[in-house]
Amino acid sequence: MDSMKKYGFLLICFFYLGLGLGRAQFRNLLDFNPVKGYNPYGSLTLIGNVLYGMANNGGAYGGGVIFSINTNGSGYRILYNFNSTTGKEPWGDLTISGGKFYGTTYTGGTNDSGCVFSIDTNGSGYRDLFNFTGPNGANPPGSLTLVRNRLYGLTTFGGIYHSGCIFSVDTDGSNYKDMLDFNGLNGGQPRRSLALVGSRLYGMTYLGGINSWGTIFSIDTNGTGFKDILNFDRVTNGAEPKGNLTYYGNLLYGMASDGGVYNL
Repeated sequence: MDSMKKYGFLLICFFYLGLGLGRAQFRNLLDFNPVKGYNPYGSLTLIGNVLYGMANNGGAYGGGVIFSINTNGSGYRILYNFNSTTGKEPWGDLTISGGKFYGTTYTGGTNDSGCVFSIDTNGSGYRDLFNFTGPNGANPPGSLTLVRNRLYGLTTFGGIYHSGCIFSVDTDGSNYKDMLDFNGLNGGQPRRSLALVGSRLYGMTYLGGINSWGTIFSIDTNGTGFKDILNFDRVTNGAEPKGNLTYYGNLLYGMASDGGVYNL
């Protein structure tokens, strides 16, 4: 396995669409390695001319890093090295509010079930805001959705039925609420993040539902009104969605990782 496949790489594509050029220029800005961090699973957050992101592994303690890099590829900097105590293996994106980033780690923390954290955009002031225990959720796999001073997210496992949950917590780490526990029939093992449309949150589960191939669901931000909107059946509408939903023009767009006409 070559280093690109093993450690991943950061890239920016510049698109030139005018004046009949119609082509894109690819530039490799940085190659990750065990020291800089590797396996970046989330997306980048842009502030000015600086990109911020996370790598799932590597860094000083092997638990992943938070990093920044200029859009021209210069000035790579590790802002924080994750470790077992304060959280490790981040999977999602950084959510920004004011001068702070918010995010989750899949493992690590007090109970090794992941945590919710905050950090100043300059890399100082890291705080482990909330530690998952298992019964209240475990292993958050994606990004946080900010609504005023509340953060909303998903855990893949944990909860009453060990199939994950929908949760919310204040940005200071207080008032954690397990809003809904997935039980298999209403979905199981949700992946990635929640999409906010009005006062409702929309997301997907990788498994569970009537056909056991995953679901699309919605829930009010106050934790009421959970609704199983769609059950994937593998053959006609796909199976096992792993990503996020995108809202545009009163429609939700997403992808299923399996199933469909060609069962791929």
